[in-house]
Amino acid sequence: MPPDGREILGRAVYNDSASVECLDVAVEWLRICRSNHRDCHQTWRPVEDRLPKRVIEVGHEFDHPRLLVTGDNFGTWIALSYCWGGNSPFVLNKNTEKDLKRGIPLSNFPSTLRDAIIITRHLGIKYLWIDALCIQQDSIEDWASTAAKMREIYAGALLTIAAAHSPSTNSGFFSKRNSPDNRVSLEWTSEINHTKVAYKVYLRPGSELWDSTLQSSPLMSRGWTLQEGLLAPRTLSYGPQQMIWECSTYQADESGRITIPTQDYRGKNFMQLMIEGGSGTPNKWKKYEKLFSWTTPPLNTMLKLKTPQDPYERWYDIVQQFTRRYLTRDTDTLPALAGLARVFQRITKDVYCAGLWKKDIIRGLLWDRLPIWSSDGATRWDNTKSSEYLAPSWSWAGFLGRQTNLPTWRAKDVLSSKLGVSVAEVIEVSTVPKGPDKFGQVKSGKITLKARFYQLARAPADIAEDEMVENAQEISVFLEYVHRAFRDTGRIEYEFLQQHVATPTQRFAIIEIIRWAHAPGSGVLGMDFMVLESTGKGDNEYRRIGLFTLRKENVPNKDAVGPDAYNGIIAENKAWTEVVNADWRRKTVTIV
Repeated sequence: MPPDGREILGRAVYNDSASVECLDVAVEWLRICRSNHRDCHQTWRPVEDRLPKRVIEVGHEFDHPRLLVTGDNFGTWIALSYCWGGNSPFVLNKNTEKDLKRGIPLSNFPSTLRDAIIITRHLGIKYLWIDALCIQQDSIEDWASTAAKMREIYAGALLTIAAAHSPSTNSGFFSKRNSPDNRVSLEWTSEINHTKVAYKVYLRPGSELWDSTLQSSPLMSRGWTLQEGLLAPRTLSYGPQQMIWECSTYQADESGRITIPTQDYRGKNFMQLMIEGGSGTPNKWKKYEKLFSWTTPPLNTMLKLKTPQDPYERWYDIVQQFTRRYLTRDTDTLPALAGLARVFQRITKDVYCAGLWKKDIIRGLLWDRLPIWSSDGATRWDNTKSSEYLAPSWSWAGFLGRQTNLPTWRAKDVLSSKLGVSVAEVIEVSTVPKGPDKFGQVKSGKITLKARFYQLARAPADIAEDEMVENAQEISVFLEYVHRAFRDTGRIEYEFLQQHVATPTQRFAIIEIIRWAHAPGSGVLGMDFMVLESTGKGDNEYRRIGLFTLRKENVPNKDAVGPDAYNGIIAENKAWTEVVNADWRRKTVTIV
């Protein structure tokens, strides 16, 4: 690099990420962070934290790494985040435990685990936590107890190293970076000791910017790794093109670029403030009150935040990102978020309800999930249901789908500004955990609401198109709208197919969750409805099978929007008027 260009030029990316020079970049990042970053000091923590139950003692160059049962001793460790990529036989179980404790040659480790040990050694840290080797894989009890401690493991680690571009345990961290031959270069002349020296400076293509590569990496597609990255105070990621450093102060890449996260949910500063505030003493907590402060109103009203730092908004953002990812086991949905839920609970002092929060439950109910497309393309949706119970039907975690959409701005702005004219009253919310971890899997859950209630004669999706034409005078405009919502909006039909369980005397109903007088910004009137079906286990026990929104908008110029849009708005406005004028009674129902 030209000596007079350090302020505006990046450094070259090393051709081999396993080289000592490249590893030394990571050493320098860690040194600067621990020495100079005020936001990363985390003075509330001791210099050494209580070690996890088991760790890998990495040793030195010629030592055999070995499994160490720590006995709750204190120390400093690094945590590993990676993709298993199938059933690796290199795990801790009753058959391998003795050899792992004795020590195994480094060359016998799968590539990703071996490289992680090399990185840990080079950073000068003694211990490494690897889930496959530190959790008894043939013990349900050990897995459950360790899953409940993920917050402590990843938040307590000095650093998490992430094999971002590795799809499996055998893929490794390190890679060769082959620079293209056709890179554009510029001539750069520097004056050194009154002598002009010519340098060649190469331009880096935009495709090497970190968001465009790391966001599409294998690690970013896995559900478990989301909380591993968010809980970690520092993350060192090995991407397909370069190393990336993340801490509460900034992001840095191997080429020397310093940035901040482009997505709010990924920023470490917010999460570390929550971890620090929730773990500190009462006196220490006072310094964070101005960041996370709200009142505790009745359940059917919104939390009035004194600052824009709303933990619930951040939670919904995380849920949306989480549900874009994949899990090997459907039943891992709640356990894979349990560590993050613990952090949020210590700040909000709220009750966690299978992916939602009791004090903010009205907002939380307004979710829908995108369908999973079939892998072979033979059918429009993959309607395979989970073989095990996942969560209550009113929780986004209750059935299989892709990205969860939570239009929380509507409920937040409407209720906090008193623009809501009708809100379902929350009587009770509860869940029953499947095991000892109240943030993990659940075996049941229910919510009892008192809301405007409308009984349907049959399932909305069962109203045939010709029946609607023949009986146009008998079928209401609102019911026609409901039918079209199910028929034309794939995600509503998909939820019905996922959730529906037929019973001999089944009944269907619609309840109004929230109505607003003016949507902030647009001034549009609207309301959200939950579609229910009876479970057959009681007169007032139902299951959620869908959610839809109805709006009343100003009628636009027909020529400006086209006949289809114009007719759609007219029909929706008529349905709105019908519902507003209808004599729907308020009824108390329990949804499971």
